[in-house]
Amino acid sequence: MQKIFQQNIIYILSLIIIVMSVNRAYSEEKFGSISGEVRDAVTKQPLPAANAMLVGTNSGASTNDNGYFVIKNIPIGVYQLKVSYIGYNNFINDDVQVVLNRNTNM
Repeated sequence: MQKIFQQNIIYILSLIIIVMSVNRAYSEEKFGSISGEVRDAVTKQPLPAANAMLVGTNSGASTNDNGYFVIKNIPIGVYQLKVSYIGYNNFINDDVQVVLNRNTNM
């Protein structure tokens, strides 16, 4: 009786581990990143502290002192990137594609 109980426990634990492994593999999202530079169109000077946001998401980043930004861990797909900076018109790119495990450079 105890041997049957132990076999059942091992069988149930094995099933739980298999189900959890399969579920985890299918539930993990696939990610990529977007990076780029924000510069003045005329002077070509970098614009520090500009905001680069993916429209309709909570993902975004501010540029560093060199006007460079990186947005990481973005689920693969096509996004609209909006860049804003005080005193400038907003720039919008409607077709930014995020590819699995790759960086999209703007």
